Amino acid sequence: MVRTVTDNSPRKLPYADSLDDLRRQLIRASLMHQRSTDQKFATATDLAKMPEQDKVSLVGSMMAANYAYTLAGVLRMVETKAGTAVADEVGAWVDDCLVNGDFSEMNADLLALVEGEMGPRD
Repeated sequence: MVRTVTDNSPRKLPYADSLDDLRRQLIRASLMHQRSTDQKFATATDLAKMPEQDKVSLVGSMMAANYAYTLAGVLRMVETKAGTAVADEVGAWVDDCLVNGDFSEMNADLLALVEGEMGPRD
């Protein structure tokens, strides 16, 4: 169901049931990665001796937890500052992008610039 300006029912996003559902999924993913990170830290006796692949996995889990949590908060901020209609539109893009990738190239304005600053890939 597509929500009109006067209709307060949740709008279905491309994959999530609503903006709140998408935010719940992001928070769930954040907590899952945070728990995984906590477990790895709890079992690591010496991080310096940890195999490189475990370190990479640990950093990946920490980043995923932080990004998911931050993105859920950004969606909530958009909803409270710009309104439900804008939040639904942004949420629909996020929902689709997480599943299909960024075919609208929303970061194209910075991608080439940052890649140029970083220099050629190894």
